[in-house]
Amino acid sequence: MNKKQYFTLIQFTILIYCLFFIVGKANTYAWFTSEIKASGKITNATTKDLLSISKKEVSYLKNCEISQVISIKNISNMEIPVQLENEQKILSPGESFLAKINQAVSCEKTEVSYHLTGLKNYIDEMIHEPLDQKKLLATVEKKEEQNKPIEKSKDKPNVNAEAKDHTEDLPGDKTKEDSQADSGKNVQDNVEVKKHSSDSNTNEPDEDEEPKDSKEQ
Repeated sequence: MNKKQYFTLIQFTILIYCLFFIVGKANTYAWFTSEIKASGKITNATTKDLLSISKKEVSYLKNCEISQVISIKNISNMEIPVQLENEQKILSPGESFLAKINQAVSCEKTEVSYHLTGLKNYIDEMIHEPLDQKKLLATVEKKEEQNKPIEKSKDKPNVNAEAKDHTEDLPGDKTKEDSQADSGKNVQDNVEVKKHSSDSNTNEPDEDEEPKDSKEQ
């Protein structure tokens, strides 16, 4: 191989290299290479994807106090620490948690809410429960109805006590009148006895006078 052929080979090699460089820069490298692409979409899990929440019927107690049981179940494949109001627990996959909540609410309230948190506040939402206004107000009406008979009995005069006092006063009055009548009779009897004794003294002859008459005779 002489120098001329060697020089031609070098030029040809440089030309091919430049050709590959230009083709790769023009985004036509797919003609010569194969490529695998993967695409996906990342979405954040919601509370419904992690927990199942069920609520039992509200119980209406006295003086606008309510009670309700709420069940929370872990439907995910990992442990989830949850807190409902003041109660908290770590739920394993498939485990359930029952929370009984008693609280006094306003008698005019139409809805009650419970605060649910979990997974370092990743779960943070309110559980809303509507209230039956008629049942809520009925707890107050029952209390007022129970107090009404007591108030009536306090205001109503005690007829039996007054009648008893009246009957107790009658024998006392009679005894007083009887004692006054007896004392009057005793005074009258004493006067008659004294009068009778004075009359008897005037009618009897004097024993001292009889000897005088006998002497004169």
